[in-house]
Amino acid sequence: MAGERVPVGGMPGRGKAERAWRLTIGATAVTMVVVLAWAYVVHPDTWGWGLAVNVMLALIWLGTWLDEIWLDTAGGRLCRRRAGVLPVAIPWTEVSVLRFRSTAGIVSLEVRSRFHWWSTYVPIVAADQRGLRGQPAALVRLLADEIRRWAPRGHHGVADQLDAQADHLEQTGRLLDSPLLWRCCGPVGGRPG
Repeated sequence: MAGERVPVGGMPGRGKAERAWRLTIGATAVTMVVVLAWAYVVHPDTWGWGLAVNVMLALIWLGTWLDEIWLDTAGGRLCRRRAGVLPVAIPWTEVSVLRFRSTAGIVSLEVRSRFHWWSTYVPIVAADQRGLRGQPAALVRLLADEIRRWAPRGHHGVADQLDAQADHLEQTGRLLDSPLLWRCCGPVGGRPG
């Protein structure tokens, strides 16, 4: 995969949890339209403000759907495009923060350049309301290889943990007892023997 743009997926959920999540998003969108209609009927003079707020919320919601992360293996960069615009590249050689973060059952790799105050989060594995899901072993291994190849030596421990995750996925194929999920979130449904 050298020299290509390798997309890092957002780990879609599966089954009932994913359907429930999509239903929640759809219900929120319908509610926004109903509230706007109600505001127009009850207070026609505030309709413009209601429309402006709903448009802003819709743009924020759409922006989260158009978030894109990819690896530039030729240039040694992690790239991100938010809301379909403004692509930003973080060269692995300029990384100052490279660690795992666990928020709401999602274990992500936090990547921050020494020239930026914000971080990019690459989801690795999750056990949350959308179900148990994770990145494929090949992508996790490629991420570890890119970190070893480009990042400063002090960050190679993260690559070792990514390799352990990829090894586990290749050997067992199970996410439930994966090393990163166990390390960051503790037992999820009990750790198998």
